[in-house]
Amino acid sequence: MPMSEQQTPAPVSAPSSAFQIACVDVHAPDAPEHFTRSLRTIGFAVLKVHPIDFDVVRTLYAEWRALFHALDRGARLHHGREQDAAADSREERLFAEFLFRADTQDGYFPLSMSEQAKGASTKDIKHYYHCYFPDGRFPHGHVSDGAKELFRQVMLLSATLLDWIEADIRTNCSSGLVARLDDKLGGRAPRTKTVPLGGQEVAISGCLADCVGPAQTLLRVLHYPAYDDAAVPAGAVRAAAHEDINLITILPSGSARGLQVWDPDAKEWLQVPAEDDCIIVNVGDMLQELTQREYV
Repeated sequence: MPMSEQQTPAPVSAPSSAFQIACVDVHAPDAPEHFTRSLRTIGFAVLKVHPIDFDVVRTLYAEWRALFHALDRGARLHHGREQDAAADSREERLFAEFLFRADTQDGYFPLSMSEQAKGASTKDIKHYYHCYFPDGRFPHGHVSDGAKELFRQVMLLSATLLDWIEADIRTNCSSGLVARLDDKLGGRAPRTKTVPLGGQEVAISGCLADCVGPAQTLLRVLHYPAYDDAAVPAGAVRAAAHEDINLITILPSGSARGLQVWDPDAKEWLQVPAEDDCIIVNVGDMLQELTQREYV
């Protein structure tokens, strides 16, 4: 499902009754049903009650905002876009140390290396850092281990969400898709368990959650900087319309609103109903392909 991130959210209409993103309490008995239906039919769900510690998230945002400022300053010094004879070379060394490396896919992506969405004419106005645990480069000494703790909490949450998705596929999707799932994941040792869904206990193999581990999971710390419209290419936005390429994205709510989702029936952008301290979950291309788009 296409999404975008705007600096100032465009006015949008109220969603139709057929396009309601579920806001879920993960501890509620009907949470798996509401979560998976929303994810399957719309591509998004919001967790309003969840196990993620937002004190960790808020500390991470503050620490990494300062780090991104230093890294961006280092990039400008490195490329000669700023001239300051009195400048401390610490920021330039920091930039050189943590600049993205293609062989490991970790590190800092400056504004000049930002993504360009398919069909967009310009790069997004954002910079970000790719963390892979436990072996990726991490800016020790510049930020705390809060990102590692958040990653640990999110990995635990993801196992629950993927179990719910697998149970939903086995209950509410076509029999051919269930056979496809078993074929794609059948090489993994099953851990048979039951998951509550729709008022009943659904038996699953647990393979979908088991196929996702730290080595296959990216923590991206993302910052959308303030900018002057006159200083960026015409038409540039912080995140142009795009789809994620992964299985699912688990996104803590940011310090500002702006995330929108495309309603294909109404043919308009709608605000994702994100509140403070919530978790947004969306479907990625991998889950769409695995389910042959029974998950949109």
